[in-house]
Amino acid sequence: MLIAILSAFQIILVVILVILVILQPPGSSSLSGFNNSQQGLDSMIPVKSSANPLSKITAIVVGLFIINTLLLSGLCSKDVHKKSIAEKIISEKKRENESTSVPFED
Repeated sequence: MLIAILSAFQIILVVILVILVILQPPGSSSLSGFNNSQQGLDSMIPVKSSANPLSKITAIVVGLFIINTLLLSGLCSKDVHKKSIAEKIISEKKRENESTSVPFED
């Protein structure tokens, strides 16, 4: 149930993120909101602050997307590793033995 909710939320986030990226002005740096350090070379080159609210909203949606992706991968990996490897091998051998019969043998 939780995986289904998070998957639906992931799809919604992807659609919102695509729309936000398309709406970005062509001359803007998409990662300018993450550049807050004024050390080294950055202090010599003046960098205008990202006052564009669209880029801040994009950064928030990207953060939500990353968190949701990590949650989904963690929950799905728990479902994958419920069976031990020995149980998987035994069930595969049983399937092979069942599927070896030939229905139309002369």
